[in-house]
Amino acid sequence: MSTVNGKSLPAPLAADGSYSWDVTAGTMKLTSDGKFSVVTNYRQTLPGSLSNFVDSTGGTWTQTGSALQFTGSDGTTGTATFDKTSLTLTTTDAGAALTFVYGNKK
Repeated sequence: MSTVNGKSLPAPLAADGSYSWDVTAGTMKLTSDGKFSVVTNYRQTLPGSLSNFVDSTGGTWTQTGSALQFTGSDGTTGTATFDKTSLTLTTTDAGAALTFVYGNKK
């Protein structure tokens, strides 16, 4: 992952006074049988406390041209475009639109 909502990592997802929730790293893997897995690292900062979390999810994906549709195992959905150098995924979490950009690695 290189950016979240156009911001380089670590990228803030939420901040309020002395509290922050940031994305620090992330990877996405697509397999030829239509499955995907995502691992995202987060950092939570509270007064006097710093915590790191790792979240993973997966599901299925389909492709039509350069457009990809993702369906998570929890029923969440997202759409993406792929331009041979990066994948730009747009999804919604708790009502907020999020855009993640992943670089192409082999």
